[in-house]
Amino acid sequence: MAIMVYVRLDMVMLKVMQGEFAVGLYARQTRISEVWYFIPLAIVSSVSPAIMRAKDDPDLFYGDFASYSR
Repeated sequence: MAIMVYVRLDMVMLKVMQGEFAVGLYARQTRISEVWYFIPLAIVSSVSPAIMRAKDDPDLFYGDFASYSR
């Protein structure tokens, strides 16, 4: 969230220094880069419940680790 505020502040500063055309180019590229924030968020949101369930079940959580340590 702080990154989003920082990016918007950059747009205000860029408009003052370079003009509206530069802000338009910057805004377009910023939108494209924001898509990459969604991918890790989607992965973490979908895997997080399974990790929490595995944490509560010691056999599930430590079972695979025991087979790798041999």
